[in-house]
Amino acid sequence: MLTAPPVVLALLVLAITAVAAVSDLRTGLIPNTLTFGALGVLFVAQLVFNGLQGGAIAALTGLLFASLIPLLLYIARGLGGGDLKLMAACGVGLGPLLGMEAQMIAFSVGCLYAVGKAIYSGMLWQTLRGTTFVLTNAITPLGKRRDLPESVTAPVRFAPFIFVGVLFTVLGHLT
Repeated sequence: MLTAPPVVLALLVLAITAVAAVSDLRTGLIPNTLTFGALGVLFVAQLVFNGLQGGAIAALTGLLFASLIPLLLYIARGLGGGDLKLMAACGVGLGPLLGMEAQMIAFSVGCLYAVGKAIYSGMLWQTLRGTTFVLTNAITPLGKRRDLPESVTAPVRFAPFIFVGVLFTVLGHLT
């Protein structure tokens, strides 16, 4: 259960991810002013609500834990930089455990959406086949890699899924 100061932090993260989701849906971008500003504001808020040492530990471990998987996906070109920075901000504001929980929910909802979209468009088998190419291309020499189908490489605006992950996480810990 979230106590009073963490509720304030959670609501800040929720508001930031809501703004990011709207921006991502409208423009396909999450502004750096939002993500970097969020990182700074949430770091300071952690220090205010949890003290210098406790707040710094929560913010930095949250940043590390919530950034690791998105960073690997960013390097593999599977996630945008704005999404990476937004997940990092979530980790700073929510701390390591809730930040990871929000991230896992976001990825789960995103995967469900992608599968549903592939089924609806009649591209499920092509998408699954393309996904196997992604996995095998990772271990295949550069000259022998297969071209990926558009159903696998089409960009997904991920900030709305991050918002949903944060929303479910916050609601799950309020009761």
